[in-house]
Amino acid sequence: MVEIDHSDSRWIECRVPTTCGVVTARFTTRNAGDFSANQPVDELANNRRDACPHGVSWLHQVHSAVAFVVRQPTQHQGRQGDSLVCTIANAAAAVQTADCVPVLLVADDGIFGVVHAGWRGALAGVVDTSMAIMRSATMRPFTAIIGPCIHARQYEFGDGDLRRMVDSFGSEVESTTAWGSPSLDMVAVVRRALARSGVDMVVDLDICTGEDMRFFSFRCRADAARQALIAWRSDDE
Repeated sequence: MVEIDHSDSRWIECRVPTTCGVVTARFTTRNAGDFSANQPVDELANNRRDACPHGVSWLHQVHSAVAFVVRQPTQHQGRQGDSLVCTIANAAAAVQTADCVPVLLVADDGIFGVVHAGWRGALAGVVDTSMAIMRSATMRPFTAIIGPCIHARQYEFGDGDLRRMVDSFGSEVESTTAWGSPSLDMVAVVRRALARSGVDMVVDLDICTGEDMRFFSFRCRADAARQALIAWRSDDE
């Protein structure tokens, strides 16, 4: 059973129990500060330290399907990619987003992943790649949590690229904005990718970054700042 806690204004905390401890994930808000790579190094390190009790692995995100496996704390810091799969306790992994979809993946034995899924990364297969890595390490049931991201009613999308997404993920990803223009439903895209990757349970926080002012949005407000999904597993909980 996934526990979701909204009591801290700095983040939404989700806790997923596993057979090897609890995976904790925090989807940060504006109140937790800016997690973009453009921040001064010391300020960014302080924001990560405030949000997480462990050393954090993070990436320079490039809208790819590249994923890395974290086997020791802070491994792969600064490499180019869009997903981290963590196999150890007491080490954290993070991705940064403004409108793209942050996805937490958790296996029942405690292996977890964090995914940055923009439309290009989703089309390249970042969810599929992440789940393939996890399935190679465990056959346990999987849970996914979809964090705050831009929703279809705020995400106007060009027709040519929309056709590519429909061809790959099905007609359910095609939608319209609140003002009647063609749009892409990235939540539906991620749900489709998770379903075909064999995820057993999907929890959607159902928060639109374009509409909820607690979160940064590049598309709707030209925010340069980023929120983060930071996750870790603790054996002692």
